[in-house]
Amino acid sequence: MLFLPRRVSVLCASLLFLAACGGGGGSESSGESVPSQTTSSSSGGSVATPDTQAPSSPEALGFSGLTATSVLLKWGGASDDRGVSAYDIYRDGRFLGSVSVNTLVFLDTAVNPNATHRYQVKARDAAGNLSPASGELVINVPPLVTARDTQAPTAPGSLRTTQISASSLSLSWLPATDDTGWRSDVLLNGTVIASSPAPRRTTPRAGCARRRATP
Repeated sequence: MLFLPRRVSVLCASLLFLAACGGGGGSESSGESVPSQTTSSSSGGSVATPDTQAPSSPEALGFSGLTATSVLLKWGGASDDRGVSAYDIYRDGRFLGSVSVNTLVFLDTAVNPNATHRYQVKARDAAGNLSPASGELVINVPPLVTARDTQAPTAPGSLRTTQISASSLSLSWLPATDDTGWRSDVLLNGTVIASSPAPRRTTPRAGCARRRATP
């Protein structure tokens, strides 16, 4: 039997212990830091990029109906890299209200008769970014008729479709009659989408309107 000195035996035992624990070159003894897996880019997580790009300006702001007490505005849609969510309407520099992205009309029923109003529209995305304002639309509101008209027109008759396509719908109807004149309003799901620009007299003439679908 081979007898080793006590000092050599203790050294061998220490080496065997270190080997069983994976070696003695740990991060603490070597002074090197170990990257955290929770903050490493190799963890597989993704960081959402903030939306800082504003939509383009709405186009071709105009009107399709005008009375002494109301203006029906219309405009062309804007574009955005992540999608437009709404349109904000301004009159004389003050915010009036908003409509959804698929509604490219707005009925202002609080105008002043015989006054001049200035309108602009801005597009807004889901992150709240506002587009530059559209071109300014100047409206000269007609004066309010002083004579009180208490007689309602007769109802238009025989409403029917005359042409249907994937992007538009044409309507026609028989005219109404009234003692002082009448104006046609076309409603889609309760919202006015077209209107004759001025009251008409009782001359019989069939009405017509065309609704273009919004993409």
